[in-house]
Amino acid sequence: MVVDVSSYSAKVSPRNKVFADKIRAYAKQYNIVGVVDVTGLPAPQFQRIRASLKKTAEVLIVKKNLIELVLGELEETHKGISELASKCSGVVGLVFTNDNPFSLYKFIKKNKSSAPAKSGQVAPNDIVVPAGPTSFAPGPIIGELGALKIKAGINAGKVEIKEDSLVAKEGDEISADLAGVLTRLGIEPMEVGLNLKAIFEEGNKSLLDAQLSSRQRRKSPILADKHDANLHRERLRLIAASEAAAIAFPRVFIVCTPKLNNCFFNPVYICTS
Repeated sequence: MVVDVSSYSAKVSPRNKVFADKIRAYAKQYNIVGVVDVTGLPAPQFQRIRASLKKTAEVLIVKKNLIELVLGELEETHKGISELASKCSGVVGLVFTNDNPFSLYKFIKKNKSSAPAKSGQVAPNDIVVPAGPTSFAPGPIIGELGALKIKAGINAGKVEIKEDSLVAKEGDEISADLAGVLTRLGIEPMEVGLNLKAIFEEGNKSLLDAQLSSRQRRKSPILADKHDANLHRERLRLIAASEAAAIAFPRVFIVCTPKLNNCFFNPVYICTS
């Protein structure tokens, strides 16, 4: 028996239909559509961010399947917008704005806050426990630190960490033991807030992937001579200063380097697409 499925269409619940209609309407109203990850973001903080964005943007928390469905429909009139669906993982939403991508990225970055690490989370950056005194009295804590390869000793009746210790590399899963020690030391390595993953801008030919890890950013092409420490540091500073702009605009971004030690540098090129 052959079943003709050509007349079938995806079923959308009444609640999802409301969201689907909003996505369609906002896509017509706004030139920029972005994917944001809200995994682990507490509801009160999300509501504060949404309220702050209200004058210039709209945020919808939507299921991935619905995003794929509606963006697929919009592909005919918004070429390339369906590619956003490939950037949807975790708990995601869509942000719509007529503001420029740089301003959107800057706002989202500004509204992130630190948070304690939890078991099973992934380190967003290299996590280092700095050397220095602690408030702990001598006891089992020394063994707990040692198990994590953190060198510690006793000084003036308190536990002291002897040297900076790298306890997790970017991308490593954080163990329960490490999360507990970091919390007790008052180290909050996680970032809580909207995480901008990708942007579609009306008129641009390519989708902008905003997900550059700190390690990828450090690998941006640097044309400085490595033997000149001052030159190299200056270039790194310029890379950091232009990072947000480079992420925000999907085209080759040229940083005009300043004069240092009576020498003009070659430009630094950062390509984000």
